[in-house]
Amino acid sequence: MQWLIIKTTSLDALKADKADYALLEQNDDFVQFTPSNGQAIKDQVGNRRVILLIPSEEVGLHYVDIPAATNKQLTKAIPFVLEDSLAEDIDELHFTFHRDNADKTNGMINVATMNSQRLQQWH
Repeated sequence: MQWLIIKTTSLDALKADKADYALLEQNDDFVQFTPSNGQAIKDQVGNRRVILLIPSEEVGLHYVDIPAATNKQLTKAIPFVLEDSLAEDIDELHFTFHRDNADKTNGMINVATMNSQRLQQWH
């Protein structure tokens, strides 16, 4: 499987077709980004999975401890666990999470948040 990784400095730069891209094979340890325009990047998509790297200031990163639960339970619980520490209303945010351990027995969860409307602009 191959991935197309697109890296940009801002949403405005992406809209102006200013971005870098790299092709990543499953066993690659290193990729080199190539400056390009939007059309050249679109030509690379094909059947590849696409990963868009966005600036870190667009995303809030959090680490929470929630007792072991199913993903469905975590999806419902995480916004309320973080609610008091967030500057925005939880209804205006998109949440995604990743557990640190493969066996999913401890409660340490990495959570990324982003304004839902802003996320749609990147889409």
